[in-house]
Amino acid sequence: MKTKFAALCLCIGLSGARAEAAGTPRIQFNKTVYDFGVTSGVQSVTGTFTFSNTGDAELSIENPKPSCGCTVASVKPDRLKPGESGELVFTLNMYNNAGLLTKTIAVPSNDPNGSNAVLTVQVDNKPKHLLTPTSLTLGDLHAGTVTNVTIELKRTDGKALAFDRAESGGAVDAQVERIDDQTAHLNLKVLAFGSPRRFTEPVRVYVVGETAPVGTVTIYGRVVGDLAVSPEIMFWGLVNAAGMSPEAMTRRVTVTSTKPDQALTISNLTWDVPEMKVDLSTVEKGKSYAIVARLDQPPKESVHGSVSFSTNLSSQPRVVVPVTINVSP
Repeated sequence: MKTKFAALCLCIGLSGARAEAAGTPRIQFNKTVYDFGVTSGVQSVTGTFTFSNTGDAELSIENPKPSCGCTVASVKPDRLKPGESGELVFTLNMYNNAGLLTKTIAVPSNDPNGSNAVLTVQVDNKPKHLLTPTSLTLGDLHAGTVTNVTIELKRTDGKALAFDRAESGGAVDAQVERIDDQTAHLNLKVLAFGSPRRFTEPVRVYVVGETAPVGTVTIYGRVVGDLAVSPEIMFWGLVNAAGMSPEAMTRRVTVTSTKPDQALTISNLTWDVPEMKVDLSTVEKGKSYAIVARLDQPPKESVHGSVSFSTNLSSQPRVVVPVTINVSP
């Protein structure tokens, strides 16, 4: 009996020794909040958190995970022996954001007690020049029309505003209207020219004495012609096509005329995806039609193609609707 007891004690002792030998990694940061305070006139801020392994086993750190795309972060090194130290370097891009910004960075590691440590970065950004608003969504704009919008540019530090210029890709014309020493209005003319499409137009604003733009206004919209096509693309995402209902294998595009003085006709309907069958139906004669595409047999791999048709409208004699069929393995 004594022999068995001694053996049992020896076994327990060896197990404890092995557990103690294995050890535990511990990650410890010098601080978990990085406060830049008030900043002005900068587009980004960069800082460093330092950390160390205070445990008795190797610490392994995965890639940091910022809470938004405006923050990038990296660690070096990503493996630390007990007692070693490292750094997490980050950059927060503020763009046109004003006011108190608070972002977080998750730091995954093999520390059992801090496997997903969270660091906080905050900055109170007070730009010298403020644009209001910084983005505009204009919706549908008929081809050939001009839409007027107004943006306010203001200098916030009490000094005189010296507007230089506004630059865009050519779809926007900007004229400045001075309101007072610190404020000006940018009167923008958005030109809906070209083929029907969605557009994103950045307008960069410059002032005297600054080489970089003090801000950017982003304008979103869609140029529409004499036809409105909705949706603008036929898309399927197939995971288990064998179990999908006929409705799920069908896509519908509505084509509507926006010209009140001319009846719409559609002809020469063609498509280049063999697995599809496409039909044309009337929603409202001379005004609106539906193009219905069905997948009788799902493709074995992803396919890109199109459905096209002719119209009696001189502005859009031929219309192409893109087709995308994503087949997941």
